[in-house]
Amino acid sequence: MPKALIVTHAIPDADAVASAMGVKKIVGNADILIPGGLNATARQLLGKQQVLVEWPEKEYSLIICVDFSSEKMCPGILERKEKKIVIDHHTPKREFLKHVDGYLIDKNAGSTTELVYMIMKDHGIKPEKQLRKIMAAGIYYDTVSLRVARKTSLLAMADLLETNEVNIAEMIGSIGIEPEESEKIARLKACQRARLLRENGVIIASATVSAFEGPAASSLMQAGADISFVGSKKNGRIGARARPWLTAKGFSLSEHVFSKVARDKPWISYGGHKGAAGMQGIKQEEFKQVLEECVEKARKWAKGL
Repeated sequence: MPKALIVTHAIPDADAVASAMGVKKIVGNADILIPGGLNATARQLLGKQQVLVEWPEKEYSLIICVDFSSEKMCPGILERKEKKIVIDHHTPKREFLKHVDGYLIDKNAGSTTELVYMIMKDHGIKPEKQLRKIMAAGIYYDTVSLRVARKTSLLAMADLLETNEVNIAEMIGSIGIEPEESEKIARLKACQRARLLRENGVIIASATVSAFEGPAASSLMQAGADISFVGSKKNGRIGARARPWLTAKGFSLSEHVFSKVARDKPWISYGGHKGAAGMQGIKQEEFKQVLEECVEKARKWAKGL
């Protein structure tokens, strides 16, 4: 059977890596590509699993895109001539979907790993012990330590645990995923540099770091913010988080903030969910203004509560 190529987005998170490994278990004869190289998360989860870090010259029977539905998240994908399918839980970009031959997208799923696990379950494929741990990690981290997990995510986690002898934290901890020192510093610097704004009982925090915008935004929320925006001028990215009590009232980072800020800036792309989202492609000269616009859009929504 001809080989397939499973592709994640650049700088993959636990969900991207876990879903890629899950798809490989389903497909069997496949290579995994992590474009641009391995970050700490990928190295820790992959272990001895060999993967590609650059687009190969040879042609594959099929390319399976996991955990991304925008070409900007995976440079080089549109240049490939193979048929492509997408498995993702993010709201798809229509322009990207014009270039694919099929897709499985469920924006209500807590993670792409959850979708992949359901495919495995439907086909009677049982992941081995180590893959169960890795897939549990994918679900755990993409649902913000299960804080935004829905019933299907929790049921998948229960299946992956399989035994009552360990709890979720012990299972995830046994993989040894630990933030690298630079990520820890970025989280601490975000808290140190945070600018706070209060509107109608909602605390909005913003900060700048050099990298790890998403994790740093999570740290601001864990420290007490209701909505957080953390950006990197160097990388042209902003990561954002919002508390579940706000999303339960209808707030969405993608809909009420990022879509409005990027409306007249076609070079900016964004994606994610109501309570966790990211924006990239921000020009350095406009970075400060874009970050301030994000805070202002969130403030305007909070004012109407």
